[in-house]
Amino acid sequence: MTQVAFSHQFSQRWIDTPAEIKNALLQRLDDIVRLLDEDTDLDSFEFSIADLDGYLDDLYAQMATEIAEKQAEAQAEAERAAAEQAAAEEQAQAEQQAEQVEAFDVDIDEAEEVTEQASVQTTETESASSDSQHSDEHSEAASPAQQPVAASVPPAFNFERTEGELDAEFIKDLECSIDDYLSDQLSSMSEDLKSWLREAIENRLKKQSKK
Repeated sequence: MTQVAFSHQFSQRWIDTPAEIKNALLQRLDDIVRLLDEDTDLDSFEFSIADLDGYLDDLYAQMATEIAEKQAEAQAEAERAAAEQAAAEEQAQAEQQAEQVEAFDVDIDEAEEVTEQASVQTTETESASSDSQHSDEHSEAASPAQQPVAASVPPAFNFERTEGELDAEFIKDLECSIDDYLSDQLSSMSEDLKSWLREAIENRLKKQSKK
């Protein structure tokens, strides 16, 4: 009996062939085997599938339709998932921007509050210094011999003159000392405020970069 050897390509294609197509082909082979049987009546013989080509075309068309429907469903599902993901990302981005704006507003409010407090403190310091200067001038004019000037001034001022040397030059030195004192205080306060502002902004940027 003749041996039929199938190629590797045929075997792979046969494995990949859908079951309905395989069954139709196998049925046609069975019909051919019956047709070759000597006991078969050729006059009454009929193939199980009269139009095999038409039957296979119908099967292929049906499978192509099913594949197209599945691909369309998969594409629609992928598009729906992508739209949902895009919407979620957009919402998350909007919430993050809202949080950043809110946090930035809080930082600005804190900076304005600190600036206002520093301004009030500066005004109070200047007012207190002015009152102290007027009080010293009034006391010196009224009773120079009874006012121990060096006993009530801040440690930053240097008063080495005696009562007999309380004159216009000493008053001028006193004013200069007060100006220097206020200048130092305001400069220190300004540096503290700038340092706090830089630190607050750096902390805010670090928090944003971590998100």
